Amino acid sequence: MTELISIFVNNIAPVLIVAGVGYVAGQKLRVDGQTVGQLIFNVFSPALVFFSLYESQIGGSELGLLIAVTAMFQLSMAALAYLVMNFQRADRVERSSVMLGAFCMNAGNFGLSIAAFAFGDAVLARAVVIYISNTLLNYTLGVFVASSGRQSPRGALLNVVRVPAVYASVAALLVRGLNIELPIVIYRAAGVLKDAAIPLMLILLGIQLSQSARLQKLTLVTTGVLLKLLIAPLVGIGLALVFQLEALAMISFALQTSMPTAVITLILAKEYQLDETLMLNLIMATTLLSPFTLSVIILFLRQLPLP
Repeated sequence: MTELISIFVNNIAPVLIVAGVGYVAGQKLRVDGQTVGQLIFNVFSPALVFFSLYESQIGGSELGLLIAVTAMFQLSMAALAYLVMNFQRADRVERSSVMLGAFCMNAGNFGLSIAAFAFGDAVLARAVVIYISNTLLNYTLGVFVASSGRQSPRGALLNVVRVPAVYASVAALLVRGLNIELPIVIYRAAGVLKDAAIPLMLILLGIQLSQSARLQKLTLVTTGVLLKLLIAPLVGIGLALVFQLEALAMISFALQTSMPTAVITLILAKEYQLDETLMLNLIMATTLLSPFTLSVIILFLRQLPLP
């Protein structure tokens, strides 16, 4: 019980406080969430992806394995959510919204901080790789799923190649592969933009909550919560066993796949005209309930033998 309280206070409460600032700003200052979302999508998130990839110290083989298993996880959860939504006879927008909520994990502000708190630097280093992989897939598979809610598959694919974060990731990999050292002015500018990304995502969450805080479409929200907080961790652990991840990588991967729905899904919902209220409800429900599921998962993972 004490450990659960510590996890909440040190990792989740600060996130909720920042979102609370956004809530007050939305109520008192009438901040335009659409403009904030466009800035994040086109400026701050690409900077976050570029800087994180450029700074990563993980070797090529382990990087490739973690990217592969993360991709398999997100594809598996997207397919599972697609089947469940078809069974519930959801429309295309509802289906795309729940699919995004099921496979886009909050591997950044939640995942990294909890990995460091619960398991230390060795697991944290691998959690960073999963976070980067998750981010890249959010801006490819995520964009395809989000835009397919209102467009044809061909139009959805075309949207993927228009996403700034995709080009940021390619640029970072090229710079790393060619051993190019960035000029200090560019390095510092990218770092400043990167540091603003996660706080602005949380501010946007609060702004959106202030504009539509009612819980709606309870059946869809319940389905999304079950997929994200109960099914996703089981899929993550299963894939870690199938890919025969070593202990540290297995702990990091299982932990990250247990995280609540990512705030970036709200930005994608705004960008591609999905159901923003449903997406906000999924983010808030999974975020507020995740301390209970995460405490059990952390307790389980701590029983695994470490090298």
